[in-house]
Amino acid sequence: MEFTKEQISSLICKHAEKKNGLHDIFEFMLESMMLAERGEYLRESSGNKGNGYRPGHTYGHGRRLEFRIPRDRYGNFHPQILAILRDQEEECDRLAGVLYTKGLTQEQVGDVFDEIYGEHYSKSSISRMVDSIRAQVSSWLERDYTVEEAWDKWQEMCDKWGKDYRSIKLLRNNADYKAYLTYLNYAPEIQSMIYTTNWIERLNRDFRRVTRMRTAMPNEDSVITLMGSVAIDHKAFDRKLPGITCDKQLFPD
Repeated sequence: MEFTKEQISSLICKHAEKKNGLHDIFEFMLESMMLAERGEYLRESSGNKGNGYRPGHTYGHGRRLEFRIPRDRYGNFHPQILAILRDQEEECDRLAGVLYTKGLTQEQVGDVFDEIYGEHYSKSSISRMVDSIRAQVSSWLERDYTVEEAWDKWQEMCDKWGKDYRSIKLLRNNADYKAYLTYLNYAPEIQSMIYTTNWIERLNRDFRRVTRMRTAMPNEDSVITLMGSVAIDHKAFDRKLPGITCDKQLFPD
């Protein structure tokens, strides 16, 4: 028995009016699209055939969508619709991270998503979305430093020239000079900005701006994540490096 488009539309509308009806329709729609996609795939894959389903999930309208992903015999079928859903989910995660970095609380980020998507996102959902920010900040804080290497080179220079110049020899273990090398802890894109206080003052102003928007922070990790994300967010990291740093003879890898 085949239904007309009008009959199908009427059935969908009636089901959507039920509790969680729209949620169910999304799941039905995704499964149907993937099943149709597998049918097209198998017609082009000689000797292959369907091989049941595997469970899958994504997030839509503030809720978790659960569905069955059709499989093929050889395990080579990957529905394209899932790639689109992953892109959308990553975009939501990125938006949540940007809003969080700008100083909004997780509850406020949830309110923004409520306005955009028309569904409430819980604090736990928003927390999951900003997990990528936490991972990014953690990786940024643990990046390789070059101060020790620079300090060793400084001491080698003092040893070499200190034989002839006593004033240089006295500088060899002066801890103040090690502090001067702190800028090497940072990416080349921003090293020149540390020579003056202008950029530091601008960064501190941004720190103060986002902390004023928060009445409290739940723990130390949250503070580090917020401050780190603000620092990473600066456009300086996209700046083109001066040509001298691209000279492989002067600056070998």
